[in-house]
Amino acid sequence: MNNSPIFVISGTERRQIKKRLGKLKRFIKMYWHYQDIDEVYGGNIHTKKESLIFLAKKQTELNELISKLSQRL
Repeated sequence: MNNSPIFVISGTERRQIKKRLGKLKRFIKMYWHYQDIDEVYGGNIHTKKESLIFLAKKQTELNELISKLSQRL
C-alpha cells in the first residue's frame, strides 16, 4: 500500500484544520440556541440582523475550509 498523501494539505496541518472545521460547524449549529439564552438573560449583544451577517461570515469561513481540505494532488 502506498502511503503518499492524496490531498494538498496533509499531516498535522490537515488535522488542525479539521479540528477547527468541527468547532466551526458546532458553533454555527448551536449559535441560535446560545443567542436565545443570552436574549432571555439580558446579555444579548447582537441584533437579529447583526447575527445573520455574523453567521454568513462564519458560513463563508466554513466553506473555505471545506474547499481547502478537499483539494487533491
